[in-house]
Amino acid sequence: MYKVIIADDEVWIGFGIKKLIHRSGLPFEVVGEAPNGIKAYEMVKELKPDLLITDIRMPGLSGLELMKKLMEEGHTLKVVFISGYAEFEYAKDALRMGAFDYLLKPVEEDGLTAILKRYVDVREKKREKPEPVEDMDSSIQDSRVKKIIEEINKRYT
Repeated sequence: MYKVIIADDEVWIGFGIKKLIHRSGLPFEVVGEAPNGIKAYEMVKELKPDLLITDIRMPGLSGLELMKKLMEEGHTLKVVFISGYAEFEYAKDALRMGAFDYLLKPVEEDGLTAILKRYVDVREKKREKPEPVEDMDSSIQDSRVKKIIEEINKRYT
């Protein structure tokens, strides 16, 4: 079972995503729901999820700030951003910086399920790789993390 935390200041969005994840029948369990970026950060540190589904704009820490902070601390979870149409440019930036994917609000079942299936596929393929390929993958991941941090620093400093 893959652990998921949902972070969105609109409670009904989080509730809907949780329901859709459950309905997907895929091996995911929502282990936490956070109403803001600060609470999401605390939950990630405590619960160590595999996947974080977060709004791009939230009180406390934005989704981008949250991802930056987690990556700086070496967390390896994947991040899926949720954004309204007005924040679409942020979502594109987040993808360029290494986010796993994004969803536009309102979140549609097909879109979320496709992302969850892709996540499972990626994890399964990673398990099947021989050891040297995993080492190479982690070095690629390290360079992606550096790019994420640089881009977020440009935006928020």
